Amino acid sequence: MGARAEVESLAELLAGTRGVLLDFDGPVCPLLEDGRDAALADRLRQTIQLPSRQASTDDPLAILTFAYEQGSATEVEDALIAGELVAAGVARATPGGHETIVACAEATTPVVIVSNNSQASVEAYLARHGLGELVHGVVGRAYARPDLMKPNPTPIRQALAMLGIAPEACVLVGDSVTDMTVSLLTNVHPIGYSRRASRRAELIEAGAAMVLDDMRTFADSVRRKATGNQ
Repeated sequence: MGARAEVESLAELLAGTRGVLLDFDGPVCPLLEDGRDAALADRLRQTIQLPSRQASTDDPLAILTFAYEQGSATEVEDALIAGELVAAGVARATPGGHETIVACAEATTPVVIVSNNSQASVEAYLARHGLGELVHGVVGRAYARPDLMKPNPTPIRQALAMLGIAPEACVLVGDSVTDMTVSLLTNVHPIGYSRRASRRAELIEAGAAMVLDDMRTFADSVRRKATGNQ
C-alpha cells in the first residue's frame, strides 16, 4: 500500500471511530529494548527454577506464564513489576506515540491504554511525560494472571466498558499478532504498527485492517479528522 492509499484508508477507518485502544509496548514506547528484556528475564530466573527449554528465554512474560502454570506466579510477578517500573523511568518514546495520545485528547477521542505490561509501569511512564491526564484509562496485566493477558479478550472488554463505546466504533493499535487476534475476537477494528517488514506481514496475516510503519501517520490522521481535512 502506497503512502497516499494508506492515509486514505486510515481516514476512512477513523471516520467511524469514537474510541482508541492503544497498546503500550511498541506504539507508545519500546519498554524493554536495548537488552532490558534479557536483563529482566535474568532477574526473574533467580526467583524460579526453569526447565531447560525455557532456561535461556529473553521473554519475561514467558517466565511469568511458566510460573503461573506451576502455581507460583506472585514472586515472579512482583519482580517483573519492579523491573518494568525501572524500565518506565528510562524508556524512550516511539516516534509519534506521544503525538497520538495528544492528538486524540485534542480531538476529544478517548484513549485507553491496553497492555500486557503492568498498569503501574504504564502509569509511571505516562506520568513521567505528562500524559497521564490525557488518557481515559489504563488496563494493564492482571496481577499474577498472565492467562488473562491479550489475546484473552478480558482486558479489551474492560477497556470498552471504561469507554462505554461499542467495539465496532473503536480501533486497537498494536504491534503484535495477539493484538490483531484479540481485536477480531472482540469486534474492534485492528490496526497494526511495526517498522519491520517481517512483522508487518505477520500482522496482515493475523487480520490487521492495515499496518502502519510510523505512529505519526495515525496522529496526523486523527488531527485531520478533527479539523475536517480528510
